[in-house]
Amino acid sequence: CSGCSPHGFVASISPTFLRPTILMRCRSSSVDSTPEVLTPRISPISACVIRCLYAITDRVELAVALIGGLLLRKVFSAEHAARVQAVRLAQNEAAVRELHRISAAAGMGFDERVQALLELGTRHFGMAVGILSRVEGEVYHVEAVHPPAGGIAAGAQFPLGLTYCCETLRSAQPLGFEHAGASPWQTHPCYREFRLETYLGARVLVGERVYGTLNFSASVPRHAVFTAADRDFLLLMTQWMGAALEQRE
Repeated sequence: CSGCSPHGFVASISPTFLRPTILMRCRSSSVDSTPEVLTPRISPISACVIRCLYAITDRVELAVALIGGLLLRKVFSAEHAARVQAVRLAQNEAAVRELHRISAAAGMGFDERVQALLELGTRHFGMAVGILSRVEGEVYHVEAVHPPAGGIAAGAQFPLGLTYCCETLRSAQPLGFEHAGASPWQTHPCYREFRLETYLGARVLVGERVYGTLNFSASVPRHAVFTAADRDFLLLMTQWMGAALEQRE
């Protein structure tokens, strides 16, 4: 063989170090010069090195897989959050347009507008009941309710202290929570009496006077938290309601 002596060795090692070394011996002969493939003898030290290489390779591959998975999860989470945000923005814009349509609709009386507003709120917030209340002293009056054929009827009265609205009246900002039974609200008299899990309400002003509240509630928890946009939209609804009540008076 022109590249080696009759008893020389040529080593061929895999670039990934994962295949065993193949040794070839070339025999000097005028008749037969075909290389003979031999199985190498591996020393204990070499065997230990190979095992270490296997272990290192496995750990590197595992680390790469984990890092890749985390990066993909982060990308997918960001895309999902962006899609949810876009959907919520579209829903809020549609709700505002519907509110303007109700306020500008010709031929609708005050009671019809209030019912349409309560229906819009229950649908937009995903609630079961919407109420316009009037508060006089410690008495809570149900002025209008949606759905009108539900368990609460217009004209019903309750002690103010048995409603979440007694807390709503104390703040200029909306009050809302998604799961009363899993929060400090479980000790409130309204929860003990009616078991309302979800609530979102804000006070209604007629001029400078507190008239009552516009509130929405449900007996089941709400999976999505109320956003700043939800609260802003409720404030917009109460402003319209207060102006409509003042015009009626």
